[in-house]
Amino acid sequence: MKVQEILARKGSAVIMVRPDQTIREAIMLLAKHDIGAVVVTDEANKLVGILSMRDVIREETECIATLDLSVHEVMTWEVITGTPDDELQAVVTVLLQNKIRHLPILAEGQLAGIISMGDVVRAQQGVL
Repeated sequence: MKVQEILARKGSAVIMVRPDQTIREAIMLLAKHDIGAVVVTDEANKLVGILSMRDVIREETECIATLDLSVHEVMTWEVITGTPDDELQAVVTVLLQNKIRHLPILAEGQLAGIISMGDVVRAQQGVL
């Protein structure tokens, strides 16, 4: 199975934030959509980072005013990405080796979707 099959079933909608938004705004999106990470994009919707709940919690242990920080102060800048043609087993390896749970998918340099470890597990079980 390939990533494109997962995206075809779950859809390619991606919840995005801008680097200048606050962590408070990003957390509200995470809660509203019941997700664990948001993709950070610039004005042209180009991927510039990813913000996960792990990033927020890590920062919270060091800074009392985390909610008022901007996304770009907390986000992960070096984003690991996949492509629609990636095989599912390769994606599992990437997620596990890098200890990440979310993988933005780029097609020809453009954001095509995002998949999570949960999406991968559901696809392997035939549930997605």
